Amino acid sequence: MRLSKKEAIAQALIQCEVLPIKTVARNLADDYPEYFKDTEAARSSLRFQRGAAGEESRTDGKDVVHSSIGEGIAKLKRHDFKREDILRFKGCKALVLSDIHIPYHDSDALALAVEHGKDCDVIVLNGDILDFYQISRFGKELDRMGVQQEIDVCREFLEDLRDWFPEAKIVFKQGNHEVRLGRYLTSQARELADVRALGLENLLGLEDLDIAFVKAAKIMLGKLAVLHGHELPMGILGPVNPARGVFLKAKASAIVGHWHFTSEHGEPDLHREETACWSTGCLCDLQPDYMPHNRWNHGFAVVEVDEDGGFTVHNHRIIGGKVR
Repeated sequence: MRLSKKEAIAQALIQCEVLPIKTVARNLADDYPEYFKDTEAARSSLRFQRGAAGEESRTDGKDVVHSSIGEGIAKLKRHDFKREDILRFKGCKALVLSDIHIPYHDSDALALAVEHGKDCDVIVLNGDILDFYQISRFGKELDRMGVQQEIDVCREFLEDLRDWFPEAKIVFKQGNHEVRLGRYLTSQARELADVRALGLENLLGLEDLDIAFVKAAKIMLGKLAVLHGHELPMGILGPVNPARGVFLKAKASAIVGHWHFTSEHGEPDLHREETACWSTGCLCDLQPDYMPHNRWNHGFAVVEVDEDGGFTVHNHRIIGGKVR
């Protein structure tokens, strides 16, 4: 005897007490194709009845008729994500450092970049400041630093940076390597993922150093957006000219790191308004064992920002131990 849809769901809910909901949903969809077009449809029904969709959204089998589309949409529950504010800087001189990959940094290149920016009053650490090698999804060597050691070395650098720039505004922007920490916790220790003490800003003691930590917020140096680069969809392979790739995706003036390569691209629009994008070089080892052959180069940027938001980008390469 075939069960009704309501009876089939009720029976499946009992199975959910001992089996994963996805497994139960797959079996439910296979057994009752007349009720569920696929596994996801069955899973949605199970989650709904278990309360995952919210107690107030239950209908007890009754059809809900909305008097209008507007009223129907208005009754839907909305989750408002907390969005970070835009950090804006004007009338300043900013040093932009990307892809240091501590502890696999190049000490000489990093020292040259910091020394060159000694008169800057804003420091933007533009992502991938740490490497987090041991919690990457790639193969790992046993002789590499552990996570705590990486954090300790990075903390030492940040303390020195604050000593070198005691009055500067310092911003630490999260890159794709910093994201590794949160993803690891979510996948391997989900119950600990929301423990504040395990947040990178707390592990590094950024508040004590008066360093702002930025996850997804925009950083604006006048009219120039600062992105690490991983935020923009670029396809499987990176663009030949990273700056042009950013230009095509962002449609606005921006500077990024991420590709470890110095580039520039600009075009005027119909009204002769210029939009330009830049990518900066890295400050890490140029020949890591996982990618000894590449086109990376050492580099950094200094951005002069006017009070009206106008800006001038000096996108420097480091060649032969000298800033170019």
